[in-house]
Amino acid sequence: MKNVLFLLLIAFCCFSCKKSQVVPEPALPTLATAELTNVTTSAASGGGTVQSDGGTPVTSRGVCYGTSPNPTIAGSHTTDGSGTGSFSSSITGVMLRGFTLYARAYAINSAGIAYGNEVRFLAGGGLVYMVGTLVTGDTRYAVIWMPLGHGIETFLTTGSTSDDA
Repeated sequence: MKNVLFLLLIAFCCFSCKKSQVVPEPALPTLATAELTNVTTSAASGGGTVQSDGGTPVTSRGVCYGTSPNPTIAGSHTTDGSGTGSFSSSITGVMLRGFTLYARAYAINSAGIAYGNEVRFLAGGGLVYMVGTLVTGDTRYAVIWMPLGHGIETFLTTGSTSDDA
């Protein structure tokens, strides 16, 4: 009888004890930043893709941007929904012609804030022109250089001792 009670006790312990489940700690999301397009003097289109939520839901996502490398959500940023997958952003507010702007996607979950790869672009796109006076000896020419940095010059006058741009 003792043996039967002992076996019943062992069987009870084996079948009634649940195995403990290890719950993994949440990780940061993984994401990629999309290249910026339609860059003008006042806006750009961008976005990204949240590839993994890190084990907990992504509560916010978007693009942060600025004139310094590694922008964060402490500065200018968009808010473009939640969850995983691709998203689009409309970036406005810091388009200064001729400045390099930096952008990167971000995603937030309970583990914290994750950032995607950084992309750079020249704000305002387009060409930059410069107008001035070219002096050769005693002759002055009103000139426009286009685009700036390429050295292509167009003479606006035929030259005299008094021509100025």
